Amino acid sequence: MDCRKRMLEALNECGEAALFYSGMNILEVNELFAEMFEKTVAECSGMSILSICHNESTEKIRDFIHRRKTGDPNVPIHYQAKFVTPSDPEVTLSLTVLKLRDVKKAVLVIVRK
Repeated sequence: MDCRKRMLEALNECGEAALFYSGMNILEVNELFAEMFEKTVAECSGMSILSICHNESTEKIRDFIHRRKTGDPNVPIHYQAKFVTPSDPEVTLSLTVLKLRDVKKAVLVIVRK
């Protein structure tokens, strides 16, 4: 089992919804994240982050991801954005974004309501 899968499982066991992304695409999620959006883990893989983002937060997330990619040192680790879930068309989630070594250029996001 690779590092990303082990980390997602550990976070799931701790009650934390989490995902790995690269660019705008979701690479892997844990079960809690998938449940939050009423999808399966497999359905989430390959999805665009923007496909679950509320229209109000689209530019904010695009800007954040672009600034992370370009190495902007002023990018915050924590921020809030609105997303769309089947049970809530405008849920505000707190995101903690961590760039980790040895995860194949993926970025880890821990998601909290």
